[in-house]
Amino acid sequence: EERPDIDQIYMEAIQSMGISGGWPLNVFLTPNQKPFYGGTYFPPIQWSQLLKNIAQAFKEHRDQLEDSADKFNQSLNIGEVQKYNLQQSDVNNHTLLEKAAKKLATNFDPIHGGMNKAPKFPMPTVWNFLLHYISANRQQDLLDQLHLTLDKISQGGIYDQIGGGFSRYSVDEKWFAPHFEKMLYDNAQLISLYSMAYAQSNKDRYQTVVNESIEFLRRELRSPDGGFYSALDADSEGQEGKYYVWQYDDFLKVVGNDGDFMASLYGLTPEGNWEDGQNILYLPENLESFADKQNMDLKWLKNILKEFQQDLLKQREKRVRPGLDDKIICGWNGLAIKALADAYAVFGTESFLNLALDCARFIESNMIDGEQLVRIYKKKGNQIPAFLEDYAAVISGYISLYQVTFDEKWLYRAQNLTSYTIENFYHAEDQLFYYVDGSYVQLIARKKEIFDNVIPSSNSIMANNLWLLGTLLSRDSYLELCGNMLARVEGLIPTDPAYMSNWATAYSFINYNAAEIVIGGKDMEQIRKKIAAHFHPHKVLAGSNQQSSLPLLKDRVDSEETKIYVCYNKTCQLPTTDPEVAIGQLTY
Repeated sequence: EERPDIDQIYMEAIQSMGISGGWPLNVFLTPNQKPFYGGTYFPPIQWSQLLKNIAQAFKEHRDQLEDSADKFNQSLNIGEVQKYNLQQSDVNNHTLLEKAAKKLATNFDPIHGGMNKAPKFPMPTVWNFLLHYISANRQQDLLDQLHLTLDKISQGGIYDQIGGGFSRYSVDEKWFAPHFEKMLYDNAQLISLYSMAYAQSNKDRYQTVVNESIEFLRRELRSPDGGFYSALDADSEGQEGKYYVWQYDDFLKVVGNDGDFMASLYGLTPEGNWEDGQNILYLPENLESFADKQNMDLKWLKNILKEFQQDLLKQREKRVRPGLDDKIICGWNGLAIKALADAYAVFGTESFLNLALDCARFIESNMIDGEQLVRIYKKKGNQIPAFLEDYAAVISGYISLYQVTFDEKWLYRAQNLTSYTIENFYHAEDQLFYYVDGSYVQLIARKKEIFDNVIPSSNSIMANNLWLLGTLLSRDSYLELCGNMLARVEGLIPTDPAYMSNWATAYSFINYNAAEIVIGGKDMEQIRKKIAAHFHPHKVLAGSNQQSSLPLLKDRVDSEETKIYVCYNKTCQLPTTDPEVAIGQLTY
């Protein structure tokens, strides 16, 4: 987490040796950093013997090891364009996203949601792309799969039914038994996803998940200065999940006379539904179905459930807590800013915006060194220069902050960071960004991160940023950079959509007639709230109540009445003062 640049290189090295990647990662290097052998976990006896064998080989056959290391080094320095045969293409291929969506659908789990495999990771970038795709294409089967997935995840043990927030992944196909570690980056992206899904569906459960997950961030991962820590461990007292699971009798003591129906609601059994007589709390069925079967009033059930959750949380907090990873990672905090801004856009809850602003100010105060961002904040820790992931995520967070505040300092701060990134990370020949700052101490290879995973790839985040910033700032050079990046990777989107989904989202902005919405005048904030909460993911918002230097706002701020302009490709429809009329102008 502190040096992902090192991890990238040597993980790729052992994979090139024909060894499956994973952690712990052990790689043997020559004195000039070149790898010649490696692996993941070695049992103690095997490890001891391996060290002896390596020492003997290095002493007696060093020339052969050096030769092997040179060959691996050559492999590591093959550029991504050559390695993945990234040919320049035309970015106006309207069938490409349809092919990507169809390819994703072949791997859906139609029973439990998500993809048809275990362990199961939520993979928010995949479902975020599908929300963008569905908004323009109205495919009911994809929408049903999306809702099934988000419903099942939020009902499973992977979601903390008492305290909010998500664990990393589920070990089974039903989202039931999690690996209990909670990461900031997972929770940030899932808050964004569930917020957008609520805007699309108006499902109460999604709003509950957002509210509880943001409360989890505030309660358990927020530093006193406003930044967010990295993670909570899976273990407490040496046992995974011990903090979160319940003995049946202990649960009944908390919920009292309502124990039977509460135990049934959360899937508890006297013998335990998990290991060693323990119970993982989950929802075997949704609240509507449960209330109907129990002949309960749904509103009453939701209210009493909140009371029981608070009681259970208070009791749980008496336990030994999981370890806190108190590193504050720049890029992950950028994801958190975006998540909180996205939630504020949909729900209008002021505390969400305040948390986002506090986090942004924390970065401004503690994680900037001159023009550069700093990767890690930890008292008495080393200041590691930020990587592309950090710049990309923070820029994304600032762009989102601008669109929910219309405070132009965040937009221009995003522009300044983008200028630095282009100058120090961009590789003009490949038309992609390196992962490591060119001014930083170089390792044996300088890599480019292409594929989305549990965190979107830094290049795909930058592609989205460049389109948004290019549109908001009327910077054609940014739009051209975005188009060049997408043209370079276009061939991978329909063939590997699970690992190119954030690229596909960027591609959708170009192909789906995205709207530029300009709000000018004294009532801009009230109007912004109404339009921001409306589900139309292919939109950007700009606004002001006074004259602005932004080209989008030129001659569009009226001191007498607030006007709304809905524009496509810089061509605007007739202005209106009615947000409902403006919403009606949002089409595909």
